[in-house]
Amino acid sequence: MVFALTRRLAVSGAAKRVVAAPSFAVRSYSEGHVAPGSKAFSEKEKAQEDMYIKEHEREQLKKLKDSLAKIKEQTATLESEISKIEKN
Repeated sequence: MVFALTRRLAVSGAAKRVVAAPSFAVRSYSEGHVAPGSKAFSEKEKAQEDMYIKEHEREQLKKLKDSLAKIKEQTATLESEISKIEKN
């Protein structure tokens, strides 16, 4: 419901110009509210940080694998060109 409210357009001014209503960040808790400063809060925060780091590392690894595949393709192309030149 909050998401729908942030996407609503507001009409302003005498010219009836349509502008986007300001959107606000909404923090949601899936397991219920956890009091800040408690052990459960720090554990949940650490788990979220760990998930973020793992996702970031996964993205970096994917980029490196894509880069490696591109370099291998370029190497294969160059090797085939070298073998053509050596045959002549």
